Amino acid sequence: MKAPLQLFFVITFLGSVLRARTETDSCTSNLNLKAPTPFDTTNLQCLSVWDAQGFILRYVQTSTNIWSFILSTPDTNSYIAIGFSASGSMVGSSAIVGWVASRGASGGIKQYYLGGVTPNQLETTEPLSWLILATGSTGLFPAAPNYSLTKHLDKFSTRIDYSKVNNGSSQVINGSSSSQGDSCDSKLNLSIPLNFDTTKLNCLSIWNAQGYILRYSQTSSNIWSFILSAPNQNSYISIGFSPNGGMVGSSAIVGWISSNGVTGGMKQYYLAGYAPNQVVPDRGNLPIINNSTMITSQSSRLYMVFQLQTNQPLSRLIYAVGPNGVFPTVPSFVLMQHQDKVSVTVNYATVVIDAELGRENHNSIIRNCDREGARTT
Repeated sequence: MKAPLQLFFVITFLGSVLRARTETDSCTSNLNLKAPTPFDTTNLQCLSVWDAQGFILRYVQTSTNIWSFILSTPDTNSYIAIGFSASGSMVGSSAIVGWVASRGASGGIKQYYLGGVTPNQLETTEPLSWLILATGSTGLFPAAPNYSLTKHLDKFSTRIDYSKVNNGSSQVINGSSSSQGDSCDSKLNLSIPLNFDTTKLNCLSIWNAQGYILRYSQTSSNIWSFILSAPNQNSYISIGFSPNGGMVGSSAIVGWISSNGVTGGMKQYYLAGYAPNQVVPDRGNLPIINNSTMITSQSSRLYMVFQLQTNQPLSRLIYAVGPNGVFPTVPSFVLMQHQDKVSVTVNYATVVIDAELGRENHNSIIRNCDREGARTT
């Protein structure tokens, strides 16, 4: 099987260029562009900013007022975009959009303004730290004369500290590194905006051995909002919804941010079996609401946020923590076997749980209402 094409999106104050190559890319590989660039590419900072779509961002401050960028992504026969936002939202941001049609039939780069209520007049001494990355619908590109941009197929917002070479997001955000715990007795105080009310969330200390905290609420008649909190152990975290309590046949949401903030992402997996090749990325039966997923690292904990469109979520949940330092990566996003897991049954109405511990003793059932700190709010 041939490796997918890679788009290298090069942006400078002096100009821009877009090229396609038949090689994979990563921050551990040397950048070897055949097209000449008007700046030195040997000292570029590199971030895996969007693992789910394979987006790699390289950048450098070329001079006091010139910043140079190279955005690399798989060529999926769709446009790619990087937007710069003052607030993290799409409205009011400015984006650079590039595309090369399959077989090179057409291609181009344009700047777009995502109009809002305020004029696009913002002077800064460095690039805006909130970036919005997007990929377009397959085969649909801007075209003369109006160059209309069709709605993105997927998007991802991330915040970058250019000086520390760390990335974060509303699918991956790096926050404070100070060590603070989380509990159902503490107030949830996330540094990123969410699109649902967090003041009325039910809270369960769902897995004390791993410090997992689950918050949830029924936002409307058919929308449920979830926040899973866990210590950032440089491992992936996951929550699976099972029709029968077993792993096989369940669908899971998996999230990760490496401890150094270089890589992060979030995906749905379908567990067709126990082997890694039977855990299928981008498949599953969870009705995840578009643009509702995000994962952030804050105070040495991961907070994984998502919403489901359903009248009643499955009550049998499976939580897992992955091996240290091993994350899903492009292009296959294989999920390595967990190092520990726990199965629980949640009564969403009364906010109580039964738990079945993972590891070796899979038959040890305990009532968690009192001992594991289940809360009623």
